[in-house]
Amino acid sequence: MSHKNILLLVLGLVWMLPLNGQKILEQACIGDLGYDNGMKLIPVEHNCYLLGGTTASTAGLGQGNHSANYDMVVALVSPRGKLIWQQCIGGTDKEEFGDMVRTADGGIAIIGTANSKDGHASGTHGKMDLLVAKLDALGRFQWFKTYGGHGNDQGLAIIQTSDGGYLIGGESGSNTGDMTFHKGGLDAWVAKLDAQGEIEMQKSLGGRGNERVTLLDEIKPGRYMVVCNTTSSNGDIKDHYGAKDVWIACLSKNFDFVWTRSYGGSDFDEAHGFVRNHEGDYVFSGTTFSEDHDLDLSTNHGLGDSWLFLISPDGGLGWSQTYGSAKSEGGNGVTQTPDNGYLLVGTTNSDDQRVKNKGLYDGWVVRTDEYGRKLWHTTYGGEDFEYFYDAMAPEEGNYIALGFAESVKGDLAGTGKEIGNDMWLVRFTDPEDETDHSPANIPYMTGYAFSLNTGDPIPSNVYITDNTSLKEVSQEKGDSKTGIYNFALPEAGNYSVMITSPGYMFYGQDLDYTMLESSPEMRIDAPLAPIMPGSKLALRNIFFDIGKADLKSTSEPELNRLLKFMKLNPNVKVEISGHTDDTGNKATKKQLSLLRATRVRDWMLQHGVAGKNMTVAGYGMDRPVASNESEEGRAKNRRVEVEIKEVY
Repeated sequence: MSHKNILLLVLGLVWMLPLNGQKILEQACIGDLGYDNGMKLIPVEHNCYLLGGTTASTAGLGQGNHSANYDMVVALVSPRGKLIWQQCIGGTDKEEFGDMVRTADGGIAIIGTANSKDGHASGTHGKMDLLVAKLDALGRFQWFKTYGGHGNDQGLAIIQTSDGGYLIGGESGSNTGDMTFHKGGLDAWVAKLDAQGEIEMQKSLGGRGNERVTLLDEIKPGRYMVVCNTTSSNGDIKDHYGAKDVWIACLSKNFDFVWTRSYGGSDFDEAHGFVRNHEGDYVFSGTTFSEDHDLDLSTNHGLGDSWLFLISPDGGLGWSQTYGSAKSEGGNGVTQTPDNGYLLVGTTNSDDQRVKNKGLYDGWVVRTDEYGRKLWHTTYGGEDFEYFYDAMAPEEGNYIALGFAESVKGDLAGTGKEIGNDMWLVRFTDPEDETDHSPANIPYMTGYAFSLNTGDPIPSNVYITDNTSLKEVSQEKGDSKTGIYNFALPEAGNYSVMITSPGYMFYGQDLDYTMLESSPEMRIDAPLAPIMPGSKLALRNIFFDIGKADLKSTSEPELNRLLKFMKLNPNVKVEISGHTDDTGNKATKKQLSLLRATRVRDWMLQHGVAGKNMTVAGYGMDRPVASNESEEGRAKNRRVEVEIKEVY
């Protein structure tokens, strides 16, 4: 679709309650100054969602965008659509999103098309290349690579394979670089990558016309399904019906053909999405202009119709259904519903007795039974352009669609959205269902433990303690490879966290539940110093009254963390030292700092730590760690510190 070339104004993120008669439960417009489009929706832990798409914004969703041109973007949003974090992928030219997959380690692999020669696309070969990036579960880059030749090459599909590698696909106009053979105008191209993105095998598919890979799947280990749109009638395409067909190739582990088949009719037909149903069959969604061959039992209602068809894993056509009205409909994403039916989403510009449109194009939803027979359909949108690209049905009567919205009226009225283009996340329900399916914000803590010296992730143990009872309420483990921890928190209360790793110091802090007022995520990263002479740890949650050395009761959680560390590491000798800011009398401050360190040492003695493992010192204002010119700096300088002096 050609979008209007308009100045995109500031776009916010707003949830709204439905107006009377609406079936929208809630919706979020996610974006900023620029074009923002959502194309992939993946549910993750704690009722949150990963969104993939393209952004031309430079703030909000587009923070970190490499230019005013498009970047690929992946974002984590809360159950209510609140942006938790986002990551832009690209360079100073234009990058466009193709596909995204959640990986076995909880991370994300994303593919798209790069026009840039710098940033994440610095290894490009021609004008347009495939760009693949691997991110961890916190959105941090693990690697990124480009693939291509001298021509125009596009990245459109990615899956993780059962061996931990990846299968990628797209469109290629090259016969150099990574593309070693060319068959026609544009070829479908697939490559098998290892876990680090290195090419293990690649193949061009097609004939003298144009082919592009749109979808990929692994039918079983080492057996790949490559779904293409084709205009060829020769080469690898043995059966061809019309101007454009859906062509599916089943490949062996070595990329040999197992079977191929075309689907469609004598006009233009494309596949844009699929779901593998509970029986193991494939249901594809797309757009058709045909009403013969595989569509001979269907009636084309207008210019183009939304299309669902089912095939078995060996390519046999089960059923085919079309949906539409007098003008144009297109099918993009499909998901299976809990009752074994399907939800198809796309777009429509029809406006008649069959389909009611609110503007130029509306988001289009069709609900079917298990055989693709329509149960109901509806449109969402306003006076301008709205599209849906992906959908999910987490429970009966509860549906979520992702796409983009330009309108400010109609279903978008009341959101506060201004003119422009936002990612659009919509939750809606069955026509007669009045159940509130809004998911709960589940408070959770995430982050990672890493070596303070090298920055490398390290395995960790995470302890949550009730500060009132001083009892440990839960213990979690971070991932041994990525260092990431991710777990639900107790309900609001007075809790603290301690993060440890064998051979390292610890990290601890009281949990500030006000962090959860706008997002369910409490992000705490733990830099841990190795246990070796000279390693230091500031105990920032040790509290004294002003000018006094008596420990306040609120210090006990931090004291218990130090006690746990000393008992876990009985072979270390530490110096407990007191430090102050530079206000007041220097001698008085030095004496006060020594008394405070001594109180901490005495508390440890009373709780079973051997005296030979501890010394005390008071440095007063002699060892600042920040400038005393500001209150923030002075607060950092007022501390009790533990330093490793010896490891037995």
